[in-house]
Parts: sequence; C-alpha cells; structure tokens
Amino acid sequence: MSIVKQIPKSDNGHGVLYTKSNGNVYQISNNPIKKRFTLWKVLENGYEKISTSDNPLNLYEKCK
Repeated sequence: MSIVKQIPKSDNGHGVLYTKSNGNVYQISNNPIKKRFTLWKVLENGYEKISTSDNPLNLYEKCK
C-alpha cells in the first residue's frame, strides 16, 4: 500500500505494537472518531499501511 513517515495524528486512540516471531513489527492504530483501526508495518524509514478495519482482531491475521 503506501509508506508514510508517521502515523496520522487522527489515529490518536489506544494502539498496539505487535512483534511476530519472524521479527516483523506491526502497529495497530485507532481513530476513535471514525471508529476505525489501521494496521501498519513498522519500517526503518516510516510505516507501511497494510489494512483498515472496524475490528482490530481482523487485522492480526493480515500480519505476515
């Protein structure tokens, strides 16, 4: 998808940092106004947007 330098300021709700056993690190951010969660892959130079959902549990299965 797209790579950004920082997670949007609108995603200011509670988030989760998730590390897979293969070493990949993911961030799930929360936009409380839109009630949406976004899965980001953490990279050296920013974040890659993977997917969005209204339920954060749906995003864990998309982590590779």
